[in-house]
Formats: sequence, C-alpha cells, structure tokens
Amino acid sequence: MKKKNFTQETEENIGENFPLKKQDDLNTVEKIQNYIQNNSKKVITYSIVLIAITALFFLIKNKLESDAVENKEEASVSLARILPYYNEANYEVALKGEPSVTIRGEKVIGLTEIVENYEGSEEGKVAALYAGNCLLNLNKFEESKKYFEIALKSEANTVLEGANAGMGVALESLKDYANAVKYYSSASELGVTPASKNRYAFFAGICYEKAGNKDKAIEIYKDIILESASEYVGLSKARLVRLGTVIE
Repeated sequence: MKKKNFTQETEENIGENFPLKKQDDLNTVEKIQNYIQNNSKKVITYSIVLIAITALFFLIKNKLESDAVENKEEASVSLARILPYYNEANYEVALKGEPSVTIRGEKVIGLTEIVENYEGSEEGKVAALYAGNCLLNLNKFEESKKYFEIALKSEANTVLEGANAGMGVALESLKDYANAVKYYSSASELGVTPASKNRYAFFAGICYEKAGNKDKAIEIYKDIILESASEYVGLSKARLVRLGTVIE
C-alpha cells in the first residue's frame, strides 16, 4: 500500500475533524479545537509545506546575474530532484539524499547538503526550511532549530513566515513556550491572509496558556474574534469559554 504523504494525510484529517457547519455548536468546536491543539505540528507543517512550495517556484523564476546564476541553477536543480522524496514523506532520504540514484550522471543530494553548499543563496534558505520541516516530522525538534535559523535569514516573506512558524513548533515541542510565542507572533505578522495570521496567533495564545499567562492568551483570542474571518474565531471562542471568560 502506497504511503500517504503529509499533505494528503493532513487534508483527510482536517476533512474528518473540522465539520464547521454550526459555529454555535460547542461540542463541534471543542472537537475542532482539540484536534488543533493535539495536532499543532501537523497543522503548522502543512502550512509550511505550502509556503515552501510557493517560495521555491518564486525563487526558481528569478535569475541572478553574473557567476551567481550558475550556483542558483545548481541549487534549484538539486532541490527539484530531492523534493519528490519529501512529498512522499520519506524525510530521512530527503535530508540525506539518495546516492544510489543518479540523474544525468549526478547523484541526488539531500537537503542538508544543499544547505551546506548553497546556504548563502535564497535557494539554500528554502532548502533549510524544508530540512527543518523534515526534522519536525521526525520529532527532532532541537536539531530542526539550526535549519530554521538559516531560513530566517531569507529576504523572502514567504520563507520567513514558514521559518518563524517552524521555529515556533520546535520551541513549543521543547516546552519553551515563552520563546515559541515570539516566533508564532512573528509568523502571524508575516501572514498574508486573515486565516494565516489567525492560525499563528491562535497557537501563540495556546503557548501563553501553557506558560501560565492567562490574561495574554485571553487578549489574543479576543483579537482573533474581532477579525471574524477564519475558522480560528470559533476555536478562540471555545478557548475563552474554557478559561471562564464571558464572550461579549
């Protein structure tokens, strides 16, 4: 049986667990909220996948001048060759490469080697974003931070959004809630849609709760409700109810 990739699995889970047909149905909202809280890594990494893919296409289309063009093209080709392994959720191979496979006489190198070879380029930073996400999926949270830090040096907002979100997941998983909040908040600021902004703000609120800062969590949830433009409005209302706050 063919292994489902991360995107397929996440879309199916969301379809089964996110029946947002009755916003006022607290039981339904609680189920959604529980899914989000218990599967935050999947929700965030699914977002990172979309961000990284968008960033990659953008970077491949843009050509640099002089001698930088050759390195850019080499990095883009290397990324294109390894990404099928990533898309099949074969994260170990995506990281290390597949030396037994050659394309046009060249070995398929992994994301970590692409980062090592082209860290100074935007393609290298996109590779770092993918590498960090691979490590999140392998529950190697401490190791993933190194690659998100590299991706955070990118000049592309889409890469920065994904890198901040990924670092937030890593730190939250390591129970460093105070710093996780900072990165989730940055990802929220970089979000280009109300849904993405509210998604990361919601996870910042969850981390504030875990850190014992109830007042700040309530403030964030109320701000999300004012937006009234995403599924995180219902989730935020459910959190406020659990915190014993009256929703105006």
